[in-house]
Amino acid sequence: MESFQTVGKSLPPKESGLVKQAMRLIDGKKFAKALKKIEKVLLVCPDDGETLALKASILNSLGKKDESLVIAKQGIMKALKSPLCWHTLSQIYYGEKNYLEAYKAEQRAFGFAPTNNSIHRSLSLLQLHTRDYTAFRDSRRQILVSNFTGMINWISYAVAEHLCGGPDKAGSILDSFIKSMEKHMSNQELSETLLYKARILEELHRYEEMLDFLTVNRTKIRDTPTWNELATRAALGCQNFPEAEKIVLDLLLINSENPVYFSWFFRAKQLLTDEQKLQGLKELKEKFPKSTAIEREELNCLHENILDKLPEYLAKRIRKGIPSIFSDIKALLTEQPRGHIILEFVKDNVQSLTNDKKFLNSDKIEQPQNLMWMLYLHAQLLDFFKRYDEAIETVSKAISHTPTVPDLYLFKAKILKHQGQIDKAAQSAEEARTLDYADRYLNNKAAKYLLRNNMITEAEEVMSVFSKEKANELNVHDMQSMWFELELAEAHFRLGNLAKSVEEFKWIEKHLVEMFEDQYDFHFYCFRKMNLNAYVDFMAFIDTLMKHKNLLRAGLGLVKIHMQDPGVVPLAESSRLIKLLLKHHSQHIELNQLGFNVFMEREKYILALKCLDKLKATPQFPELKEKFEKKIADKQFKEVIHETISRVLNS
Repeated sequence: MESFQTVGKSLPPKESGLVKQAMRLIDGKKFAKALKKIEKVLLVCPDDGETLALKASILNSLGKKDESLVIAKQGIMKALKSPLCWHTLSQIYYGEKNYLEAYKAEQRAFGFAPTNNSIHRSLSLLQLHTRDYTAFRDSRRQILVSNFTGMINWISYAVAEHLCGGPDKAGSILDSFIKSMEKHMSNQELSETLLYKARILEELHRYEEMLDFLTVNRTKIRDTPTWNELATRAALGCQNFPEAEKIVLDLLLINSENPVYFSWFFRAKQLLTDEQKLQGLKELKEKFPKSTAIEREELNCLHENILDKLPEYLAKRIRKGIPSIFSDIKALLTEQPRGHIILEFVKDNVQSLTNDKKFLNSDKIEQPQNLMWMLYLHAQLLDFFKRYDEAIETVSKAISHTPTVPDLYLFKAKILKHQGQIDKAAQSAEEARTLDYADRYLNNKAAKYLLRNNMITEAEEVMSVFSKEKANELNVHDMQSMWFELELAEAHFRLGNLAKSVEEFKWIEKHLVEMFEDQYDFHFYCFRKMNLNAYVDFMAFIDTLMKHKNLLRAGLGLVKIHMQDPGVVPLAESSRLIKLLLKHHSQHIELNQLGFNVFMEREKYILALKCLDKLKATPQFPELKEKFEKKIADKQFKEVIHETISRVLNS
C-alpha cells in the first residue's frame, strides 16, 4: 500500500486518523476490519476520491472484483486528476488480467504524477507486458536518469534497447554499466552481464571483438560451457580456425555427445568432404573413445558404403536392448539408396539370427532377445517405407517371440493406425498398457488410441488412473493436457457432439493465453536476478506462443464446427480465430480455404481475396474464383480495389 501514504491528509483530523488505522490493518492483511474504518470515513466525507480509491483497493484484496471496479470509477469521477485513483483502477484491471485497460489507466496516473517512481515502474512493466517496447525504452531511460545507482535500472534500459532492435546501443549501455557498477556486483551478476554483452556482439556480427572480449573476461565468466560455446562461435565467425579448434576440443571434454560440437569441429578443421570428416572423426575417437555420438556421426558421412560402419553400430545397440535405435538412425533413411541398403541389411540379420542365432558375418552366438529387438527394428523400417502388411507380420513375430515387451504392442498399434484400423490399434495399445499399469506414457497412449476410436468413456477411465482429483473428476485441464483436450474435442466432433467439442477446443487458447499472462511477474524478477540471456530467449519463446500447432489445430476445428452449425460457434468468433491464425500460418492451405468461406460469409471481400490469392495452386481455385466473382458482381469498389481483384483473379 505504498501508493496510499498520502491518503487522508486533506481530511478532518478524526477521519485522517481512521485512515491511518486502516492502513495499519491493511499492512497486517486485516482487510475486513480496514474496510469498516474506511466506510466510517466515507460516511463523513463521501466525495473524497482517494478514500474511495482506498476502499476499492481493499475490496479488490477481499476478492470483490466487480464492486471494487465500480468504486474505483466513482473515485475517479470525484478526483479526476488524482494519480492515486487512476493507479488504483489500473491495479484492479491488472487483477482481472485486462492489461490493455490497466495500461491506459496507468498512463493517466503517470500523466498526473510524472515524478512518482512507483507509478512509473508499474507503467513500464505494463508497457513491457503489452509489447510497447518503444514506450518501455523511454520509461526505463527516464527511470535510469533519475537513479543511476540501481543496477536493475541499468539492466532494464539495456534490455529495452535490445528489444527495440538496438543491440549496438544496448552494448554501449552495458559497457557503461560494467564500468561504473562492476565493484558492486556479485560474481554471478557480473558473469551473466558479460555473457549478455558477448551475445549482443554476436548479434552484431562483430566476431573478432566478441572473441577478444570473451578472452579478456574469461576468469570473470563462471559458466564455462557457455563461455566455450560463445568463444567457438566467435572464433568461427572471424575465421580464427586454430583457436576455434582448440576451444571446441575443450567443449568435447565437457560433453562428447553433443552433435553440434562435431559440426563446429568440422568447420574449425575446414573438413568439407565426407572422407575428410571421417578422418577427423577417427582422430576424435582416439581422444574420446567412449563417445557414442562419434560413431553416429560417422554414419552421416557414409552413403552407399553405409555397411562399412553400420553392422558394428547396430550390433552394439541391439545387444544392449536399446528400444530407440530406429529413432537414432531414422534421419539416414531419407537418402537413397542408403535407406534401402539399411532395410535389406536388417532383413538379412533377422534371417541370420532366426536360422543361425548369429548376426550376419559373425561367429558369435547371440542371446535370444537380440532376435526380438532386430525384428522390432525391421518392423519399424518397413513401416517407415509404408510396407504396412509386412510390418504387421514382422512385429507380430516379435510379439510371439517375447510377449512381455510393451513397446512391441504400442508399435503394432501405430502400424494399424497407419492402415486405418483404429479399433484394432486401440486394442493393441490397451494390451501394451496392461503389461505395466504404473507406466504413465503407456496409459496416455492407450487413452489417445481410444479417443481416436471415439471411445470417450473408456478413454476417460484410462486417464483417470493418473489424472483424477476430488469428486472423481479428471484434472486434465488443470494439467494443461492439450493433447488429450484436442483428441477429446475431435472425438466429440466425429460423434456429432458439437457443443462438447467446442468446449474442449476452447481450452487450447485459454492455456496459451494463461502462459502468456504468467510472464507478467517474471519480467523484473529476471532483471533482479540478472538472468539476462535466459530472459531474452524466454521473450522470444513467449512471442511465438500463438504460432503453436495445437492452437492451429483447435482453431481449424472450431471453424469447421461453425461451418456445420453457426449457432455453436458464432461467425464473429470464427472470423477472429481465422485472423489470429493467418498472422502466423499465412500459407496454410486448409486455413485459407476456411478463411475464404468465413470472410465471404461476413462480406469481408478483401480479406477473402487475400485467402483466395494463397489458393491459386489448389484444385479448388476455379470454383472459389467463380463464387467470388458472382458474389461481388453487383458491388461497388474503389478503382484501386478493382485493380487488386483483377490481378488476383486473372494473373
